[in-house]
Amino acid sequence: MSEFHGTAIVNIGLLATPEGDRARSGKAQDELKKQRNAYLLSENGVITGIGTGMPPQKLLSKYLVIDAMGSLVTPGLVDAHTHLVFAGWRANELRLKTAGKSYLDILASGGGILSTVKDTRAAEESDL
Repeated sequence: MSEFHGTAIVNIGLLATPEGDRARSGKAQDELKKQRNAYLLSENGVITGIGTGMPPQKLLSKYLVIDAMGSLVTPGLVDAHTHLVFAGWRANELRLKTAGKSYLDILASGGGILSTVKDTRAAEESDL
């Protein structure tokens, strides 16, 4: 049985990775490095390499290979704050934030958490 050095994700349609090494706010949230026809290498949960095309077969033989089948791979964009049941949608607020609006500005204009609280309270139970 061979030992793998890590994981290789190949055949990535679009690899979108954040720039820098920490969370960003405002317009900086919109700064992503995008590569088409890409691959990603990781070892012990740490990304060790990215590139375009296919890595050499000699290198791949050391990795557990996962075929992304042309899908989006985004290692750094994770929303760990979720709710099982809610109504309303606030995806448009990300665009406002990247345009420089503060959360308080969004809240004052009727957005923010209070908008989904209102939508959830107004929703029929069967819709939730």
